Amino acid sequence: MRRSKGAWFFTYGVLTAWSLLLLFPMYWVVTTSFKTRPAISGGATFVPWVDFDPSLQAWRELFSESTDRWLPFFANSLIISVVTAALASVFGMMGGYALARWRRLGPFASAQFGFLLLGQRMFPAALLALPMLIMFQDLKLLDTRVGLILLYTAFSTPFAVWLLTEFIRSVPVEIEESAMLDGSSRLGVIFRITLPLVLPGLIGVFVLVLAGAWNEYFFALVLTFSESVTVPIFLANQINQTESVGWYFVSAIGILSSFPLIIAALVLQRFIQRGLVAGAVK
Repeated sequence: MRRSKGAWFFTYGVLTAWSLLLLFPMYWVVTTSFKTRPAISGGATFVPWVDFDPSLQAWRELFSESTDRWLPFFANSLIISVVTAALASVFGMMGGYALARWRRLGPFASAQFGFLLLGQRMFPAALLALPMLIMFQDLKLLDTRVGLILLYTAFSTPFAVWLLTEFIRSVPVEIEESAMLDGSSRLGVIFRITLPLVLPGLIGVFVLVLAGAWNEYFFALVLTFSESVTVPIFLANQINQTESVGWYFVSAIGILSSFPLIIAALVLQRFIQRGLVAGAVK
């Protein structure tokens, strides 16, 4: 009994210490956003109202004086990420269903083909930078939202197909066959039977692709210049200009850039749970 209790304290102690270590950078960014320039330059401070007096200067500048500096970039990232996630989810559902159900695809219907799809994600992105730059220039897609949406969708769809194939394979094929015997079409089976049952996986894929597109940096750096610059590029530019804008402003921008993903995860969590319950009932 003593050993089990000691092991319990040791395990949770290590996990707590590790969690605090991982959360400390976020705590540091949050506290920095409530500091002033003199408080930052005066040395390291950790606890509000103890080491320093909190200030809303950064947030006041962010929402009253500097809205036009960051709002267009957030709009670019939001549009690109949402459209990419939606397209990748739709194409992933279509491709996943084909791989999971249609044996006429031959070797493409095997489980190993899914790993072949993931091979493109292991390809070094730097090797594609120059060909993409030339191709986008010829197609007049440089520095456009459409160009980034097409590129991100092309890179995200194989991942979506691979994940959703396994979800669709977990749905008993006898359910679909029974619906088709009752007169339902293949399309009706997909929308009325399969889609509700794989909804948790579909929402999960949407969130993962959304996060990947929102945080993507390399291709956005190479293929955008002014009109379609996204949040990661804007944030990197702000970090390079800390002497003029201040670390407190950069910290506030960094926190603000994490809000869309946090909100999306919290909102879609309800749909994930609802999809699980609906799938169990059906």
